Amino acid sequence: MPSDRLDAGCALFGLRPRSGAAQRRNTVDPAQRFGDVIEFSHELENGAMWAKPAAAARRSLYDRNPLIFWKRLSAGLIVLVILLFAWR
Repeated sequence: MPSDRLDAGCALFGLRPRSGAAQRRNTVDPAQRFGDVIEFSHELENGAMWAKPAAAARRSLYDRNPLIFWKRLSAGLIVLVILLFAWR
């Protein structure tokens, strides 16, 4: 199917695959296409309301566990101070 080849090409070049509205706009079967331009524009404008929520970005260590963050930061600073005193 041509759509699969295009989506595979997008993945090959690191591009996002086409949205559902763009796939439906370019489908071969006329019964699956949009009825008119208004329907297509409505899908483009409001499609995000029905879409799955975007994957949340990974939270930082400080947000996940602040105690471990401060322990690691303190340990790193202690090592730095010891190295500076040893180098002196």
